[in-house]
Amino acid sequence: MKIIKLCLLFFPLIVFSQQTDSISLSNLSMSKNSKTGALSKGVEITCDQVIMKVNGKVQQTNTFFYDDEIELSFENVKGFKKNNNKVYPKMSMEIIKNNNEVVFSNPKLLDGLQGTDLSPLQLYASFKAHLDYGDANYKLIIKITDAKGTGFFTYEFPFKVRNNSKFLNITFSDNVSVGTIFLWNKTTEEYVKEPTINPNNVYVIVFDNIYGLNGDNPKVYPVFSMNLDNFKGHNILNEDHLLKQYEVDGINATEVENNQITGEITFDKDKGSIKNPYMFEAKLVDKKTNKYIEVKTIFNIQ
Repeated sequence: MKIIKLCLLFFPLIVFSQQTDSISLSNLSMSKNSKTGALSKGVEITCDQVIMKVNGKVQQTNTFFYDDEIELSFENVKGFKKNNNKVYPKMSMEIIKNNNEVVFSNPKLLDGLQGTDLSPLQLYASFKAHLDYGDANYKLIIKITDAKGTGFFTYEFPFKVRNNSKFLNITFSDNVSVGTIFLWNKTTEEYVKEPTINPNNVYVIVFDNIYGLNGDNPKVYPVFSMNLDNFKGHNILNEDHLLKQYEVDGINATEVENNQITGEITFDKDKGSIKNPYMFEAKLVDKKTNKYIEVKTIFNIQ
């Protein structure tokens, strides 16, 4: 059993073609995707369709997993004023949480573009769903404008973010919070999104940005345990104190808040035959305050 302490993991864009109902009033165009709620509006500037990629796959959805990477492609954008056979598009993007909090803003996505004569014109924008999940509602707003004219095109897309490992049951003490908890397949370099694991792979349970375990103390004194066994007494993993080296001196609370605590799960081929299902438990406790975060789930091992 190996423990990786306070490390950062970087992960892996989904693409959909819009199914829209459109109207046109004078120089105003408007279309809404009846499935996702995405709304496109333009004056003078038009766009044939918006294609969305999340981790490289085509899909119509407005629910993403935490840390998904989303790329949008605006196809055949036209209506700009021409200057010396070139057009001069500008683009901005912001993400608003619960209709009042701006969590991302970039007003100059095309900063540095000195005009273009590409036709048909495609414009791109992307973001990473490194956002709070749960009950939060988000709206992506992208605005394309004309540096040489008054036309504009706006794209508003409502979405939600959910925990990658939605099958994990997470509980914690009052006044304790965690940015995210997920299971990472280190072998295949992807999130584990279903409660099925392969004993030939190596997994990592990740606790990201933990607040409150220490109470009023400046340090966290962590006791980190993991257990994996079935209901017939077959134990695969039993670790009671994975961070024992910090038992005396502790870890600065700011380090725990700004980084990750992780535990690596490997399988011993000599542990005997697999008899599903298996209960997995991981618990992180502060030795001095007894405040905790606990994760439980039932796995099937392939």
